[in-house]
Amino acid sequence: MRKRGLIIVVFISLTVISSCDSTAKQNDSIQDDIIVTQSARLPVLTREQMVEDFDYLFQILSENYPFLGVNKRMNGIDWVAKEQEYRAKFETINTMGYFESLLHDILGDLNNKHTELVTLESYHSLLNVYKKNPEIHKPWIEALEDSTVVQRYNSMNKKQNITSTSTYTYPSVKTVDLDENTAYIKIPTFADVEMKKGLSIITPYLQTIIDKNKLIIDVRDNSGGTDEYWMALVEQIISEPITWTSYFLYRDGDYIKTFIESKSGMDYKDLPSLSELTKENKSIRLTPEIMNNFDKYDEATTTISPKQSIAYKGKIYLLVNDQIFSSSEKFSVFAKESKWATLIGERTSGDGIGTDPVVLKLPNSGFLVRFPLVMGLTSDGSINEEEKTIPHITVDTTETDNIYDDPVIKAVMNQEHERK
Repeated sequence: MRKRGLIIVVFISLTVISSCDSTAKQNDSIQDDIIVTQSARLPVLTREQMVEDFDYLFQILSENYPFLGVNKRMNGIDWVAKEQEYRAKFETINTMGYFESLLHDILGDLNNKHTELVTLESYHSLLNVYKKNPEIHKPWIEALEDSTVVQRYNSMNKKQNITSTSTYTYPSVKTVDLDENTAYIKIPTFADVEMKKGLSIITPYLQTIIDKNKLIIDVRDNSGGTDEYWMALVEQIISEPITWTSYFLYRDGDYIKTFIESKSGMDYKDLPSLSELTKENKSIRLTPEIMNNFDKYDEATTTISPKQSIAYKGKIYLLVNDQIFSSSEKFSVFAKESKWATLIGERTSGDGIGTDPVVLKLPNSGFLVRFPLVMGLTSDGSINEEEKTIPHITVDTTETDNIYDDPVIKAVMNQEHERK
């Protein structure tokens, strides 16, 4: 089976723009000149055109979206069965504001943080990121630079009066010796724009902890960023290469095939059929639902090697909670699957195994919708969006003013006490 060497680059791009909440925060410089100036004004949409946009969106998601079954099991929402209910609402709208609100509502029913109506801030961030690697992002860039899309987001640009200096300030990385044997690093975000500053704090601190027997890495409330950040952390700690494997499952919808080909570097027809996965990995048991709704798969194998490492020999603890998502979720998956760290805290939010969400242009309005391209499986075949990551030790993750009173910190200390 062909091993994917592209996976690191792939997820960096994904997690830079990981969710509706974090995207705007990571947009360190919204550049008004990215969008080509359009002299033509957007026409007012008729109700029929709004309904057409809904019909198009519904068809694409029904044929391509990977988590319809997961959403039904986890949230009791049979999204496809709600078509007529949704359509009836669109047939009554008479303003663009209501149209946009309904789009948010029906996408919200899918209960996935990577599924969203693209905001103005997200639009700028997406275009910035994808143009850094245009060879593998051609379908994304084409959607973003479509003339109707450009007009739509230009009009939003003027209404919201976005400036070119909009910024968000993240909390700084925190390092502290909890006692003579315990090192603590708090990383609030893996945002690309924070990576250089964060590592400038972490790297020298690591040089001081070589002889400590406990290292606590706290990523509670970290909703993602870039994989490159946490990998740069890991490579300074490990003493030997660590490799782990995950799987990308693809549906057979026509819309996503160009995106898959752009990322994988292969013709869709040449990707292995899903039936081959269980032959290659005997421990994986795919459900009839997956076998009936997915067509192809790809194996993603990632290796992290030591680089200017302290070759740490002590025990590592990773603190997680239910806000862990996207890249920070992938960090959690890596830490648990590779047995690199003991996870303490709460079950995470999942959806950390995958690649860049698809960008879909609604033909009449020019609004963009993002949704996941793949269903990500861990090495044992678990659906990461559904199972998420369960810590080794479940503890209340409430943070206190005094770090020594944190239940998770106490749990670490108790673990060490029991080992003695």
